[in-house]
Order: sequence, then structure tokens, then C-alpha cells
Amino acid sequence: MVEIATKLAQANDLARQGKLQSEIARTLGVSVVTLHRWRKEADGPNRTRSGDDRLAELQLENSRLRRLVTDLLLEKKRSDGGKD
Repeated sequence: MVEIATKLAQANDLARQGKLQSEIARTLGVSVVTLHRWRKEADGPNRTRSGDDRLAELQLENSRLRRLVTDLLLEKKRSDGGKD
């Protein structure tokens, strides 16, 4: 259980750096499903998130999604040969 807690702490650090869940799971050597299961178990059924926690989580997700869209647009532009 200590190893899981250590990996979850590492996962949280990577998430704050804006890493994708798939990248975090790969770095930790686990599947994305396992990572989510660990997080769910660590939160416990009686723990509720504060509004600040939820806001920070949504801002992080928004940042990741913006980066993903930018990457996809750049990739599309490259594949179109730079045509507008």
C-alpha cells in the first residue's frame, strides 16, 4: 500500500506538470485503469472534494485539452502541406 501511495504522489506531481493520464500511467508502469482505480480507492467513499480542488482539477484538464487541440491542429496543418 505504501508503494501505491508513493506512485499516486508521483502521478499527482506529473499531472500538475500537465502530463496526460496515459503518459503518467506509462511512466509509473501501470495501466490507466489501474491508476484510476488507485485514485478512487485512495479518495475513499466518504471523502468529498472541495470546490477549490475541483476547480484546480478542471483547470488542469482544460490546459491538457487545449494543448491536445493545438497539437492536433499543428499536425493537420503539417499534413495539409501548410495550406490554409
